[in-house]
Amino acid sequence: MRKRPSDETKAYPVDIAVFKGSGRAEDDLYLVVECKKKNRKDGVAQLKPYLDMSPTELGVWFNGDEHVYLRKIHKRSGAREYQELPNIPRYGQRIEDIGLSSARIWSRPPT
Repeated sequence: MRKRPSDETKAYPVDIAVFKGSGRAEDDLYLVVECKKKNRKDGVAQLKPYLDMSPTELGVWFNGDEHVYLRKIHKRSGAREYQELPNIPRYGQRIEDIGLSSARIWSRPPT
C-alpha cells in the first residue's frame, strides 16, 4: 500500500489485504481491512486514506466489537464519497446486490 499517491514503493501497511485472485499486485486488491483504532470515528478516519491511496473501492474497519463497511465512490469532479454499506459482497455478489437502503454517504473534497 502506498504512503502517498506518487509513492512507487507501496510500503504503507494495512492490517488485512484481500485480493481478487491469486496475484498480490496492487491492481488485484479487492478489499482492505483496518483493525487498530478503538472507536468508530477514529477507525473510519484511518480507513479512508487507505482507500484513497489504493485502487480498491471496498474497506472494512473492525475493532473486535463494532465494524463499518465502506465503499469509495469517485465523482466526476474528482471528489470521493464514502458510502457505508450494510455488509460486504459475498463471493460472486455485486456491491449493488447487497441492499443499500440504509446506506450513508460521506463526501471528501478532491486532493
